[in-house]
Amino acid sequence: MESSDNEKQFIDLVTQYQGKLFGYIYSQMANPEATREILQETNIVIWKKREQFEFGTSFNAWSKSIAHFQMMAYKQKRRRDRLVFDDEVLERLDKESDRVEEVYDIRKEKLNRCISQLKEKYQNFVTKRYRDGTSVNQIADEEGVPANTVTQALFRVRQKLIDCVKSIEIGKEE
Repeated sequence: MESSDNEKQFIDLVTQYQGKLFGYIYSQMANPEATREILQETNIVIWKKREQFEFGTSFNAWSKSIAHFQMMAYKQKRRRDRLVFDDEVLERLDKESDRVEEVYDIRKEKLNRCISQLKEKYQNFVTKRYRDGTSVNQIADEEGVPANTVTQALFRVRQKLIDCVKSIEIGKEE
């Protein structure tokens, strides 16, 4: 039973971090085909090494280290290709990727905090439009208001969110 729970939890982690792994690999390879190939190889290795992962540690760091080695293996196989980054460039890109990811996470946290400060009606507008992908016309129909009203409300909400996030950046050191 516990092993099954751990496997489900592990699968959830793998699924949750696919986007970040893809972004990490793509940031260093700058080639969508290579990125998909390396991601697939990385997922195979992650699955084979799943027993080595310790729950409570950073899955992100663990999976990125596996991806790093898969990129190096891919690079070795493709040495004859014209555009190949050397190890120093990959290391610099790796550090920059970590920095960009950290900034992204901080901004996402700030945006979520700002969204939570909106009136519930506007939180629903934002959720429907930007998370669920609901059209402005459909939101308007659901709310019983003209589409122009929803468009204007979303415009004002975006401005409020921009101002809110900026004010948090000024008040909080990054």
